[in-house]
Amino acid sequence: VKAERKQLGFLDQKKIDLEAFIREFLAYSQANHRSATTTRYKSALANFMRFIREESQVKWLGDITADTIEKFRIWRKNVPVAPNGSNPTRVKPQFVKKGARSYTVNLEVMTLKAMLNFAVKCGHLNSNPSMGIKQLKIEDSKKRRFLTETECERLLVACDKETYPVFFAL
Repeated sequence: VKAERKQLGFLDQKKIDLEAFIREFLAYSQANHRSATTTRYKSALANFMRFIREESQVKWLGDITADTIEKFRIWRKNVPVAPNGSNPTRVKPQFVKKGARSYTVNLEVMTLKAMLNFAVKCGHLNSNPSMGIKQLKIEDSKKRRFLTETECERLLVACDKETYPVFFAL
């Protein structure tokens, strides 16, 4: 039964080109998810492919391992990033920082998990190599800041008559 299901591990599955599969996954996402989800997937997978080109020898979908994903997480925490996913080489140096936030890395790993689940569903993989990967602890999030009383007063003074009731109610 396991041989019939290709679960023995030594049975060779057809090699699927990683970039071609990512295009297939994004087409599936575009047809089945909200546009914002597909946009987020495109961004995350672009970062993953950049990692693959710069740091890894993975060419085939089946070559992705838990170790590949762990190395991607480390790489994302250390590679220079710019606001809103801009290219760090095209942004003023004072806006470039070292490494993506943990929340961003977690979203990108969730994207990889979704893509690899889709690969399992399509029969391209026997199992999802990302299943044992835990999310990073989020310690680098922005702290919430509330306006001071003086800032609230200045905001209300600057409002026009249409927006004043909205901000006054807050």
